[in-house]
Amino acid sequence: MRPKSRADASPTLVTVIKVLLPTQGQNTSICFDVEAQTNRIPRNPVLTLLYDPATGISITGEMLQGQHLHTIGVRHKDGCYMKANTTAIVVTQEEIESVFSWADLGMSHRCDGITLNLHDEVLLVEMGKVHLRILRHKDGQSNFLWTAISLQAPIPGAKGLLGNSPISYVLKETTSTISAKLEILGKEVMGRRVSAVDYSIHSKPTVDCWLVPFSSVVPGSLQDVLSS
Repeated sequence: MRPKSRADASPTLVTVIKVLLPTQGQNTSICFDVEAQTNRIPRNPVLTLLYDPATGISITGEMLQGQHLHTIGVRHKDGCYMKANTTAIVVTQEEIESVFSWADLGMSHRCDGITLNLHDEVLLVEMGKVHLRILRHKDGQSNFLWTAISLQAPIPGAKGLLGNSPISYVLKETTSTISAKLEILGKEVMGRRVSAVDYSIHSKPTVDCWLVPFSSVVPGSLQDVLSS
């Protein structure tokens, strides 16, 4: 994922965030842009990263003034809620809050189906088959968060920006050095080779990815994943 600044001029279509999807059986990742008109982007957008109706698992990310992710929330049914921001990790169960610092190395906590472990500014969150890594990055004098969701296979019926993660695709035809025809989820789409920063790793490497349309990899519409 790679965020961009929102425009201040008259409404135009801008990229709110670039998302890197892990892939199955391919070395080159898939990426896509979340785009919206500037006058329709909330000041602090909340993105639905993953929602599984069957288990009640919900993962959201809030951007601070249209920049990097500042807060990540994880809910497991109605029993436990975890909210991590750049300064603290708060776990709420039955209206009782437990607060942890990112400096609490070796922290381990369990809460109604959610297991948390903190190591080297990486918060590991486990909920059944869903494993989540929340990383705290530095950007100059400030910090921001990023997340990587690890699944053996996509969750049937899952929604959100990462609802189809990990994605499978077939490289059907290379039309040039920077473009190709891909088959994704049973449909052929055009992809363009671009570079993006992989924030799921602390070293933040720049990697190549196939940029494809939002609608080809995200279940649902923009309104389903972007709110205030």
